[in-house]
Amino acid sequence: MEAEDSNFSIMTGDSEQEQQERKGISVIKNGKYSDLTITLAECSVSYKVHKIYLALASPVLEELIDALGWGQELVLKEGSPEAFHWLLRFIYGCEPPMESHKLALSVACLVGRYKVKALYPACLEWLDDILERDTLLEVYNAAYILKNTLLVTKCLQLLLTCADQVLASPQVCCLSEDALAFLLGHSLYIKSEAVILKAAIAWGREHLPPDQKASGAALHHRLRNILPHVRILTLTAEEIVKGLMASGVYSPEECQAILMHRTQTPGAPPLPETCCTLLTKRKSLDAFPLSHVRLPGAKNTPLLPGEPAPNQERVLVSGLRVDAPVVVQRVEGRGVLLREVTAAVKDTAGRTLYTAAMHEGVFDVPVALDPEKVCTVTAKVREDDWYYHTLYPFTAGAAGVHFKGEHALLSEGCDLYFWRLDQCVRVEL
Repeated sequence: MEAEDSNFSIMTGDSEQEQQERKGISVIKNGKYSDLTITLAECSVSYKVHKIYLALASPVLEELIDALGWGQELVLKEGSPEAFHWLLRFIYGCEPPMESHKLALSVACLVGRYKVKALYPACLEWLDDILERDTLLEVYNAAYILKNTLLVTKCLQLLLTCADQVLASPQVCCLSEDALAFLLGHSLYIKSEAVILKAAIAWGREHLPPDQKASGAALHHRLRNILPHVRILTLTAEEIVKGLMASGVYSPEECQAILMHRTQTPGAPPLPETCCTLLTKRKSLDAFPLSHVRLPGAKNTPLLPGEPAPNQERVLVSGLRVDAPVVVQRVEGRGVLLREVTAAVKDTAGRTLYTAAMHEGVFDVPVALDPEKVCTVTAKVREDDWYYHTLYPFTAGAAGVHFKGEHALLSEGCDLYFWRLDQCVRVEL
């Protein structure tokens, strides 16, 4: 029989894998010998499947199947038939192509929920490849469902640098309830707790049925496990009035009690049960130890031929790379006034991800670097500060982080001040 199969493969020109994939797709389509119907409740799509295939691939599906009565169908609360069909093809021995980032995110969530361990390595590779600011919360949600500590940590480290923008985006609505609660329990570098409140309210309304979206009571019930993570008592009185009261998530009487506690008014009634009692604001990056790395100056370096640069914008550091995730807070010239300092962060393909400018001594946007990022810093320096057109290679280290790149020589050199992100975020799943 094996020889016949081999001859058939040669005659058709198809590999054994291609034959297996055709058989798998055919079985899924026609449901031959199937002994179970699976229905996706949110899209009313059904599949005729085989219990043994699903049970061997997923302990979660095995448990659900074992709990079914005779002839009973399995109803799953899933809304992406494309992702579920992709997963079924894999379970039936196919190797389906991953056609989009959206599909990869949906499949990764399914793999995590049903614990299809054979797909974990591929999922983590997909997620790591598509992680950027525009996909941050979607990747974090999938990584949380997969319970992968390293990738969740990487997401939270990146979020430290852009929490205000990301939490104000529609991305927040993709999170599961547990993923959102876990996220709010960690350090977030935000301007105000109002950012968190708005994100929570947006998430709650998105997860309400259409006929309940205007109901404050329904919103409060949906957020009952999220509100304890929102530090409402750190809001200003104006934020409480314009954000909390206007949302309807608490009744007018409850909002009055919250406002009285916030202003420490005597005789304030008890706080609502779901209201967080913390009076301290969230830690910002400023609460963590700041390190600095020193780049050498011209006085201690043999100079190659070069002409002093005029008083105009020049590259101060080029091709800056690190071997561990950091956030650069500022750049200082020793004995030199640096003006109009800017940083451009690029990916390894040379695409600019974002830029930051120094205002009042710090970058207005946290400059987040990791081994897959490259940074260029420019500045204006006076002509007599020994600034040269020529860039010189350097390697330097501080706080266990190694920096390398090219830099221009100032008379006394310069310092990069930074935080190590792995010291700011620690995750236990």
